[in-house]
Amino acid sequence: MREGQIASVINLTLAEVSALIAVQVYSGSPYSNFYPSDIFFIPLLIIPLIFMVRKSNPFSFLHYTLLIFLCTGMLLARSELFYALLDSIYAFGYRDLSQYIYSVFNPFKDVSVFQQILLITWFFVLSQFIWNTVEQGEGKEVLVRWGYIFSVSLAIFLIYPYFTGIAAYYDYPLLFMGVGGVLFLLASAYLLSR
Repeated sequence: MREGQIASVINLTLAEVSALIAVQVYSGSPYSNFYPSDIFFIPLLIIPLIFMVRKSNPFSFLHYTLLIFLCTGMLLARSELFYALLDSIYAFGYRDLSQYIYSVFNPFKDVSVFQQILLITWFFVLSQFIWNTVEQGEGKEVLVRWGYIFSVSLAIFLIYPYFTGIAAYYDYPLLFMGVGGVLFLLASAYLLSR
């Protein structure tokens, strides 16, 4: 029972820090031109508390989805597919709308939020593993699993950006990098499940 309370506090902390990171990314994104970040700040801090009171995982998938959604403004600004969609809107005769959206998103084209999204995702994965170990075991075994999960997931978190940088440095085709990424994900999931 005590491990469950500790896991709830750890996951609540991970959820709150992730919410702060997502709101920080949102406040510098194109979406903040439409809606200020203040309207999302308090609800994002309250959602994990509600889950904690309900005795479920405070860092739920719903909360993670909302956090990633807040970061999509920067991702859209870097997406060629998004700009192709704007070109098609322009071709269908909605020139003013297309130019307006382009003017809002284009200044953020060179801003990368990869590290922030990676950090939010790491916190989410870590919280899910912590919560699952509490449901599966009790006693000192849980603490040993937490240490193992933290160390392996931290290693994956630190190695992954270098793995994705190989494509830019060696100019491998993206298909090979995608297959390599999937294999890396499966290997890391195997290590974390042990």
